[in-house]
Amino acid sequence: MKRAVIGVLAAGLLALGCTGDNIPELTGGLTPQRDITGSWEGSGSFRDNAPNPGCQWNGKLVPPSVFMEITSIKDNTITGSVRIVIPQSDVVVLAADPVLCTPFNASSSFVGNISGVGFRFVDEGGNKWEMSFTSDDIIGVVKNDRFPEPGLITVPGTHISLGRPF
Repeated sequence: MKRAVIGVLAAGLLALGCTGDNIPELTGGLTPQRDITGSWEGSGSFRDNAPNPGCQWNGKLVPPSVFMEITSIKDNTITGSVRIVIPQSDVVVLAADPVLCTPFNASSSFVGNISGVGFRFVDEGGNKWEMSFTSDDIIGVVKNDRFPEPGLITVPGTHISLGRPF
């Protein structure tokens, strides 16, 4: 519950911070406040990017639906990969043909900017990830103003919440 409340608050705050087409580089060159390299997993909710969303993917915490591997942090550059796996049982048909609302299984590598307690990157599908972190949690949002492309993560996330695997 605590992670969900923090995630909703952070998602709202982060949504106010970046509204342009390009993710602004985190400035100031602050040293990252924690070593967050390694494996992270958790949940994420996504909708398709149509003007009238037809599908919603409700990734759960257990079993986890979002996996992030942060492989390195050097100066203010962060690299890693992200994978999203949401089964058909967690897909909600909102207004589309049910055939279009299929399970979600996509992955992407990334290189981004990290500073202080936040990092940002654009994945291979053009999605803009805006994340903040503590020692125990990574929370944030995913934005995308493009229509989905097969095989890539191209749906905006309303909320991402990750923790260290148990």
